[in-house]
Amino acid sequence: MLTNSSANRLPSWTIGSNTYSLTDSANFNWSDDSNGGGYKKEEDGKALVIKAGTYVDLNYPLFSGDGNNNILTRGAELKLIFKTKAVRKVDAIWL
Repeated sequence: MLTNSSANRLPSWTIGSNTYSLTDSANFNWSDDSNGGGYKKEEDGKALVIKAGTYVDLNYPLFSGDGNNNILTRGAELKLIFKTKAVRKVDAIWL
């Protein structure tokens, strides 16, 4: 189970000969207090919380790359549950 204090809290995985991973911004706050981001228990389950001014990057080529990894050519689905709270900048770019 991944936690904020896990040594490998941002996992990587391999599909075929390609390895993909998550990386976080240098200012990402992994503390367990209410000001920190990271893995949090929410009322509807566990979530990866990304606070304002920080980011997490997924280096997976969703819409490009070879046919084995491209969700468009594989007919696969991408499910993203996106939730906001206390938004300060309503026109912020999130993707």
